[in-house]
Amino acid sequence: MKKLQYLILAFLTISLVGCQDEDKIALQVENVETGAFLRTLELQSGVYDLFNIGTSEFAVVLEESDASDGAELESMDVYVSYSDADGDDDVSEVLVKNVPASEFTEGESGLPNYTLIVTAPEALSALGVTEDELAPGDQFQFRLAVNTTNGQTFTNTNSGGNLSGLFFRSPFRYNVTVGCPLPEGTFTGDYKVTLVEGSAAFGRFMEDGATVSLTATSRTVRSANFTYLPDIGGFGESLDFEFVCTDVGVIRNNTGLACTAGGITWAQGSESPAAFDIEDDSSFTLRFTDFVEDGGCGVSPYPVELLFEKI
Repeated sequence: MKKLQYLILAFLTISLVGCQDEDKIALQVENVETGAFLRTLELQSGVYDLFNIGTSEFAVVLEESDASDGAELESMDVYVSYSDADGDDDVSEVLVKNVPASEFTEGESGLPNYTLIVTAPEALSALGVTEDELAPGDQFQFRLAVNTTNGQTFTNTNSGGNLSGLFFRSPFRYNVTVGCPLPEGTFTGDYKVTLVEGSAAFGRFMEDGATVSLTATSRTVRSANFTYLPDIGGFGESLDFEFVCTDVGVIRNNTGLACTAGGITWAQGSESPAAFDIEDDSSFTLRFTDFVEDGGCGVSPYPVELLFEKI
């Protein structure tokens, strides 16, 4: 019961932070008042089209924030690494480009904004990988780092865990999959979700038989808002998953909820992505692992299987 109280307290604390002014949120969260972070305003393109590699691009709109409303921004470094779906031709991280502060523009909130675009040819050239080596499911991992005028650098390894979710949306990392864009308008709209499997110490992952609305966040990614852990009161979360030519898998998500430290996280984990038919969006299955990180709750990872049926 004590851990459960911690969990609810952590959620309420984070919720209060998320309800502040979204234009210029106070930075007195963890150590942000002495650092900097990049907020994701819009992910415009998060897939490299296997059949159109030459024109494919990764594009994301970013907002930089620091204790001086962006005045401490020196530059942004963009790194990329490559993971072969078969795991035998991975390439370690390399620098793709450095973006000086002068290339950022003032956004609606008064903070520096920048639309980062890295084409597939740019990423391949930096990594020394050829187009012929690509296959469905391969991933390019982009990591961003903010360099400040006082000589500090902030990235995913030294930013607070809470920055990755809710208002901040500052993961500093983006996975771009080599895939096959879905036909326009497919795998969207209302679906009934059957909880085939998925229950542990805090009860069910979500309500069995719930109706969710799928929205397209890219040509291969779909997102659904739902009530997470309904048996202990429920928390509003977003379940994001990606269709990769023949398989669909969940996108890792740190909820920001915790019992003592860190954040409860779900990810593909030990569960294999489920097969789907790109020409039939009437139903599909999603399999993944919850509590791959337990937020200090002492809960072991457990498998989740959800059946989506279009209404």
